[in-house]
Amino acid sequence: MWFAQCPHCNEAIRTPVTLAPTSQVQCPLCGEAFTGAVLLDSLPPEVVVIDSGAEENTGYIDIAAVRSQHAPAPDSFAVDTSADSVSSQTSASEPFQFEEVAAPIGEHYRPTVYSSSSPRNGKNELFKIVAGGVAGLVLAVLILWWGFERDPFTLAPKVAQYAPWLIPPELQPIPTEATTSHGQSSDPSEMPQAALKGFADSIPTIPRDSPFGRPDNEPNPQFAGRGLGGGGGARGPFRDAGGFGGGARPSEDSTPEFSPPQRVPVRQAPSFTVDDVLTAFATVERMWLELQELERLDSPETVTRNPDFYHALCRLAECVTYIDNDPRTVQIRDQIATALEACAQQQHFRLLVDEATRQRLSSRDSATGDGLCLRGHIQDIHPHGNLFVTRIALPGRPSRFLSVLSAVDPHNSYVVGSDVVLLGSIIDRPSRRIQGYRGRFNRIVIGGLVTQIATELPPEPLDTP
Repeated sequence: MWFAQCPHCNEAIRTPVTLAPTSQVQCPLCGEAFTGAVLLDSLPPEVVVIDSGAEENTGYIDIAAVRSQHAPAPDSFAVDTSADSVSSQTSASEPFQFEEVAAPIGEHYRPTVYSSSSPRNGKNELFKIVAGGVAGLVLAVLILWWGFERDPFTLAPKVAQYAPWLIPPELQPIPTEATTSHGQSSDPSEMPQAALKGFADSIPTIPRDSPFGRPDNEPNPQFAGRGLGGGGGARGPFRDAGGFGGGARPSEDSTPEFSPPQRVPVRQAPSFTVDDVLTAFATVERMWLELQELERLDSPETVTRNPDFYHALCRLAECVTYIDNDPRTVQIRDQIATALEACAQQQHFRLLVDEATRQRLSSRDSATGDGLCLRGHIQDIHPHGNLFVTRIALPGRPSRFLSVLSAVDPHNSYVVGSDVVLLGSIIDRPSRRIQGYRGRFNRIVIGGLVTQIATELPPEPLDTP
């Protein structure tokens, strides 16, 4: 037996000594067929015997004669089959004899290696890599849109202009006419934002409007009546100021030029009319008159037994936040701001609102809805990137702050050291409901109206540790 290599699989195989060059053989491993000459050419060269070593008085076998019987003729591929085997009868007296022959010149055989694929083109490979990366990014954005309803790159409004069917309903851009604010100044570029830090539920706030709608040097109107804002008599302040609580309602002629600015776009936001705001304020005025008649507003414990007034304030706050765009809203909001400023001068009103706000922020009351009314003290104002941060100290907790973000410098609206009253609305899951919101809070507050209170000293609750 001889050992050779298959020309196809390059594995070692055995070949019989009597293999003829013209024979057709098959590899037992890969199953490929080929001629015996291919295997015979790949056999290694024979060993050359130099010395046979010690002689022995035993019979010998002429190995050269045996090999010559099986070796093929040099000029023919025929095999001599007349000699079957070598006779085993040898002379016992003759020693083994080895014939010295020259080493044959072998030919090195290199098996053909078949390439499994054609040579790759560098440009094609680069194109495949780039195309795969782009496809992966597009798939990741679609998963964020449809799976998690998130738009961290703010691409949904741009893509919706060309392929709105790719955008889920929750991320569809809000029409421009639905994003206009109400009751603000003529500056449409202001979009204040806020974040509440430090309370039990970590509610951030984002006030939408300017803190108040009149200059600081404008004198406060004098009211006659004992309605919301103090005074004596049976008529409230808004009834004497254009018939807001009773009489004739504000007409469109009072505000001939109405230019509603932009506001924070909120998906699935409620909508309230001017009549809804008038009704909500009438309820607040009536309940405030009843509370004043009780004469039991000297301590915060009264608030726990009379929560309906704060519920009415929260209802008014929600209506003011989502009031429809109407020429009368500017005058109505100015009148509400004036009344809140007058009411905040009374200690009874401050104690009631402060205590009710603590309960409102610590435990969500479903009866109150989404509205929120709170009071605070301006602590400082500093820039934050393209925005401005106003820290508002909450009454009774000087170390807890309400961080208010605004798009314009708040120094033009209120000053450090003053007090403000905020009317707003709480929004759950803001990342899905507010277009462009990227914060991590689960609840925020959209401010509907921020009113500055002209006080010389901080409110009484802030003086207590």
